[in-house]
Amino acid sequence: PYFKEDLKSHGRWWKRMEGKKRFSDLKNYSFNSIAKNVKCKTILLVGSKESQLTINRSKIAHKKLKNSELIIIPGVRHDLGKKKYLEVLKDTIIKL
Repeated sequence: PYFKEDLKSHGRWWKRMEGKKRFSDLKNYSFNSIAKNVKCKTILLVGSKESQLTINRSKIAHKKLKNSELIIIPGVRHDLGKKKYLEVLKDTIIKL
């Protein structure tokens, strides 16, 4: 998901694509504020073929979430239709 901190890095095209209402709603949610209250284990999955912005955002989230694990899946985007992505997701769930 996107948060208040992400809005500056997105261009007009993103605002048009996502819609003005959603863009406006995101201003109400600060990841920095929310992260302080997350107490449970959090697993972040990101594909190595995601945009650099998404990968960097995942790394920042990992640092701010105390009990988190970051898994970067090589060779895929965030796509449940990709076999490799589903394999890593399944393996991660089994380990829980």
